[in-house]
Amino acid sequence: MTFIEQFTAARRAGTPLVCIRTADPAATVRSVIASLNGDAPPVLHWDIIRGIQGMNTPGIAATRQLGVTPDNSLPDPVMALQAAHKLPDGAILFFANTHRIIKENGLSQAVWNLRDPFKNTGCMLVLLCPMLDTPVEIQQDIIMLDEPLPDIKQLGDIVQGVYRSAEEAIEKAVAAGKAKPLPKLTPEVLTSATDALIGLAAFPSEQVAAMSVGLKGLDIPQLWERKRMIVDDVRGLKVWRGKETFSDIRGYQNAIAYLTGIMRGKGNPRLVGWIDEAEKQFAGFGTDTSGSTGKQVGSLLTFMEDRRCLGVMLVGAPGCAKSMLAKACGLTFQRPTIKFDAAAMEGSLVGETKMYTEYALKTLDAMSEGRILFIATCNKISNLPPEFRRRFKDATFFCDLPTKPELAELWKLYSANYDIAGPRAKIPASEGWTGAEVRNCCEIAWRFDCTLEEAASYIVPVCRSGAKDIDALRQQANGTFISASYPGVYDLNRNTNSPTVEVQFQFGGRKMEIN
Repeated sequence: MTFIEQFTAARRAGTPLVCIRTADPAATVRSVIASLNGDAPPVLHWDIIRGIQGMNTPGIAATRQLGVTPDNSLPDPVMALQAAHKLPDGAILFFANTHRIIKENGLSQAVWNLRDPFKNTGCMLVLLCPMLDTPVEIQQDIIMLDEPLPDIKQLGDIVQGVYRSAEEAIEKAVAAGKAKPLPKLTPEVLTSATDALIGLAAFPSEQVAAMSVGLKGLDIPQLWERKRMIVDDVRGLKVWRGKETFSDIRGYQNAIAYLTGIMRGKGNPRLVGWIDEAEKQFAGFGTDTSGSTGKQVGSLLTFMEDRRCLGVMLVGAPGCAKSMLAKACGLTFQRPTIKFDAAAMEGSLVGETKMYTEYALKTLDAMSEGRILFIATCNKISNLPPEFRRRFKDATFFCDLPTKPELAELWKLYSANYDIAGPRAKIPASEGWTGAEVRNCCEIAWRFDCTLEEAASYIVPVCRSGAKDIDALRQQANGTFISASYPGVYDLNRNTNSPTVEVQFQFGGRKMEIN
């Protein structure tokens, strides 16, 4: 059942109190009015600046019954709802940005007071908001409806409409020979444009598309960048703008092969959700007095279960390329990688954290059409709640310290990246170093114009500073987690430092190309 069908059913049933969670309230109001199909009940709209306004002729007439005047349009929400008792039968009153004021003194009571009178008169109060933390006293009285963001077809219509307007705008200049016609909007370009826009509401989609049309046609990279800017404004979400791919990683080939299989397989994800240092983000689970962290975990895990999202865990010591694997996974396959930052979603008021978390998840859902691969990295998996670990059931990889062959490749990679050659490039004693430490050593050598051996004196490797933690991780991973470096479970006693070790990655009897 579509959103409009749900709204129509609610109206037909005489539902007095409805909340529509929408990212574009203006478009929602237009859709609802259009769905009335010739029926012309009084339609009114309230916001905290303009107060009550009539949206059609019967609605304008109804404002006079409410006592609305040019000097007093009832901008006070409680007074506006008190006046709403005088609305004629069948009226619809839209109430804007309810999430901002629903917990103000008296408002939830004013909403509840309309329930029975509106039920008797066939009127409807429609609360508009992106998300709503409904007060417990009216939770059972309000029917919640979600208006989904535009789908691929609707976005295609928006892009085509914008492009036609652009063609018409330069038509005279083209006829006068002062401009060239815009390139034809091919199906391939249209598909790329809708892929870039998915996850945005109708209004920003139209604006972003219009701003990305130039003399050479539709600028797809510009579309993506403008979309990234909008997504970055969602609390707790950040689009990763790096350029890492799997070809930039040395080692951990088993994890790379598995992630490649996911990204190229059936039902492949449209988006990678990266949860960095998950044990720190959800450290307060079960202990915070407000329950905010628990609600965040609950919202995330419920979402993953409902959408059947894929979940992969990367466990290992700091600096072992876990975050790099997560970031490179999306970028390797031209899929957006979005960092999910639970701490940034915390609100100062009760209920805000859960509201921000659910809105962020709703944004990810719209961008991916539900096809998401969540990759969580952590240094201490024992700090994570068991229910969180269960949801990341697809694979848990252990990223051990680099082997000698992998370490040699890391020195070769970062020495070249920082242009360190000749006598300066002599590799220092570095057994047990992480890739991050190799990179940091090369960066110091580049900045100070010194040798790698001199730069190494400024590095305290984690194998020394955190030896006990690494030993504990290895013991926990032994026979329990999948090795990120070779097929099968991690074996603490396996000799992986021999240069003759070869690993074959196969899926369905065929070798998996990972570059």
